Amino acid sequence: TGFAATHAQDAQPAPAAEPVLRMPRYIAQAYTTLGTRNADGTPGPNYWQNHSVHDIAIEVAPPARTVTGTQVVTYTTNSPNPLPLVAVRLYQNSRLPEAIREENHTQDFLTDGIQIDEFSVNGQVIPWATFDAILPFETVKLVPLAKPLMPGESATFAFKWHYDLGIEYNRE
Repeated sequence: TGFAATHAQDAQPAPAAEPVLRMPRYIAQAYTTLGTRNADGTPGPNYWQNHSVHDIAIEVAPPARTVTGTQVVTYTTNSPNPLPLVAVRLYQNSRLPEAIREENHTQDFLTDGIQIDEFSVNGQVIPWATFDAILPFETVKLVPLAKPLMPGESATFAFKWHYDLGIEYNRE
């Protein structure tokens, strides 16, 4: 009887092996070399985040649909590496007629996007048109810094901007 039970156990099929997923090298480095993530995906001992503080003043004067604003962003890098540029997101440019969107919209959704009337870095005015868009139709602009921010340093970005509200709304 003991032999039959042992033999029956041996005859059971082996459990299927878990599929092994390929781990991209940059993700593996976050776990092993950099220590920015733990194996379960939670922040590791060397995890860091950059930080920004926004001071925004907005004006709207109905029935006009134009929103104007000034915005000062104090951006602090907590990265262990120098930061040579920042990415500025221009969400209102998703309303440009040529923008790529996930949903179809009517003409009432479309506008001229956001217009940057004045821009400065650390008090130095810089023409906005000099920066390259990294996504189609200027929903993100890369702003190179004259001098990279070192770990723990801050820069101040000041904007004067305006945009027209669309007639058709979507999560504004």
